[in-house]
Amino acid sequence: MTSEERARLLLERADLGIGPNVTRKTFPRILGDGPYAALWRASVGATYDDFMKHEHQLAKDREPGVCVFKKRARRKLGKPDPGYKEVLRETSLDEALPRHMTKEQFAELYAATSFANTQGRLLNAHLPITWGCLGYTDHEEAAKALVRFTKCLREWYREVSPEEAAEAEKELGAVYVYSHECGDTVGLHTHFLTAIPDAHLGDFKRWALRCLAGISRIKPMPEEACKPVLRAGQSVYAQWALLHYACKGISPYTTIRQSSGEAVFMRDLLGCDYEDPGEVRCKKRCGTSTNIGASARKKAGFHSLLDQGVAHYDRLVEGVEFREWQRRQDREALHRMFMEL
Repeated sequence: MTSEERARLLLERADLGIGPNVTRKTFPRILGDGPYAALWRASVGATYDDFMKHEHQLAKDREPGVCVFKKRARRKLGKPDPGYKEVLRETSLDEALPRHMTKEQFAELYAATSFANTQGRLLNAHLPITWGCLGYTDHEEAAKALVRFTKCLREWYREVSPEEAAEAEKELGAVYVYSHECGDTVGLHTHFLTAIPDAHLGDFKRWALRCLAGISRIKPMPEEACKPVLRAGQSVYAQWALLHYACKGISPYTTIRQSSGEAVFMRDLLGCDYEDPGEVRCKKRCGTSTNIGASARKKAGFHSLLDQGVAHYDRLVEGVEFREWQRRQDREALHRMFMEL
């Protein structure tokens, strides 16, 4: 195959032959003066160094506040600067860069949500809680206030559990996931997702606002503190849309490997665009209720599709776990009907 033919094949590929994990050794080398070879080099770069320099410049344009192209200072080696440690402490990595959500954190939220789906729970209620409007400026204090809210939520859920619910569902209790972000305008805020029966969505909205008003240090609580988003109708896709929005702060450069070994960007698994999550000062960037957490999933022997190496958007949002729960409910209902004949 000539260089011209190879260049034409690479141009027909969506990634131009440059995968997310390209290295100096795997970078295609296209020679020749033909039109396809010239077009490929103009699109990607003649060498690996040209390609990486272009990628660094794109990264700087996307996030101008982050230094992504470092240059080494030219100076002779000698005694270390006595103020070096102090400067390093004042400009630590956590202070210089935003606290992006990691792929492990996203996988935890996805697995917890999928595990809740296996028990017939869809996350259909979204509470965007703005802590500054509640009078909380310290991030750790806001995190403690969220713990108080979740404790009240568990108590409320036990009281409103439908009478016709199965015992296993009643014992499971309230399920939820959450993610913290810190915007330039609203400051620290939490995306809190939970599963509420459709018949109680109105009651939940009124209760949640009363509970947050009780936690608020500002009286009366401003309306901007929380504007609940409730989704009735048992929609799997609406659930994943809410979760993806809560996870939009995942690092745009993080990759994950599929079971086939191919690497894909985590951002391609979300149904929304990336947004800078800001500088979050909580010990826990995100979390879940214990009944759908890692220990509960391990005890049940549950592994999500993402844990199994499925990294494709369409597969992850089709809701196979909830569909299987629905089929199981239909089989049990049919069995009861035959037993009553």
